[in-house]
Amino acid sequence: MAKIVHRHLSLATAALLIVSSAVVWTLRQKPPSDDEWTSLLSTRQSGDIHQIDIQHGSNHWQLSRDGRGWKTATDERLSLQPAIDDLASLLVHTQIQIIDPGEDLSEYGLADGATKVNIHIHGVDSIELVVGDPTPDQMHDYIQLGPDVYLSRTRISRSITEIDTALLNTMWPLENEPE
Repeated sequence: MAKIVHRHLSLATAALLIVSSAVVWTLRQKPPSDDEWTSLLSTRQSGDIHQIDIQHGSNHWQLSRDGRGWKTATDERLSLQPAIDDLASLLVHTQIQIIDPGEDLSEYGLADGATKVNIHIHGVDSIELVVGDPTPDQMHDYIQLGPDVYLSRTRISRSITEIDTALLNTMWPLENEPE
């Protein structure tokens, strides 16, 4: 009986040591300071964005803004105005920090099939970014601009997925939905 209790105490001690080591290591990781972040876009006005193209999986959405709000490439007015305005505002206010990802971009969700966003801004060339996976702590997304890889300070992927799902449901509502 004493051997079993001693064995359980040894296992509990080992588990506690592993967990406490992980906590200490996490606390040692210095969070990025504010001066290490830079703006994703040169504009600070979401109204300067006049078109957002999203390629999310097999879906491709071309959303353009005119004086009356957002519409699709087929001139269909969207009931998702607030969500798309929120995405435009999110893009304008997103801050990024460059990282050195190494050679394998698939580890960050930035390989073929990743979400692509093309942002058209009045008076500026369009900006194409690739939105990858969230970081392991779910606080940031990996983003690629040209050859460089960044962390985004905010989660862009969440908004894109919500808009993609809402557009699918708006354009092609499920038939035979339960009432």
